[in-house]
Amino acid sequence: MDVIDAVGWAFRAVFSNKRVWILGSFLMMFIIGALGFAVAFSVFGLGGDSAEVTIDALPQGWKDLTPNLVSGLSTLLLTPFLCAGALAQVSKKKGQWAYFFQNLNYGAVFLAALASYAVTSLLPYLLALVGGLAGEAFDDDIQAVLVLLALGIGGLLTFFLSPLVFFWEWFAAEGQSAKAAISRGLTAGKRNYWALLLYGLIAPMVMVFAIIFTLGLGLFVFPAVYLLANAHMARQAFGGPLPARN
Repeated sequence: MDVIDAVGWAFRAVFSNKRVWILGSFLMMFIIGALGFAVAFSVFGLGGDSAEVTIDALPQGWKDLTPNLVSGLSTLLLTPFLCAGALAQVSKKKGQWAYFFQNLNYGAVFLAALASYAVTSLLPYLLALVGGLAGEAFDDDIQAVLVLLALGIGGLLTFFLSPLVFFWEWFAAEGQSAKAAISRGLTAGKRNYWALLLYGLIAPMVMVFAIIFTLGLGLFVFPAVYLLANAHMARQAFGGPLPARN
């Protein structure tokens, strides 16, 4: 798997198809925000007395987790469309809006992405919740230390497990069932473990610094580059048509 080739191609693809990927990044942020509000409103009853009852009924650890759950679920609902559009761009030189709605394997992609999300995003918070419950027998300072320790351990576990789940939703988007995508993606993740681990360490840091350096304008470029680079790497690992040079 050639990570450098994937990233280089992704930059070229974004700037060759600005209307789809740069404008699309703006639309995606708007949609995720709207979905987040809709999910929060429907699940937690935001905006009325029911919200206070629903949220207050949760343990403190789950209250802290609520915004992450809402944001994560909103992104998961869009993941099948994003994977379909990105993989179609890998196969074709010219991007089109229609690609996001073609060859959708929605159920399988959603389930595979949900499983991946459970490993990479929920694990630290679940460990923190366990740490908080375990620390209830002690004073607040010790409980806080146990929660922070659990979060740190969860973060490390997530980092080292992330290469193993990297391909799950992408392989489902290639037409596999959720079970087959997870199994095959796990094998591909093991095979490319160190490259994916290094990529997972460097790429987010570079993206954050680039967005800060461009005073936020990079939000319309770098997430799309990241998505397309991931799609290119997934296609390399899965096997299939790779793009002509743009």
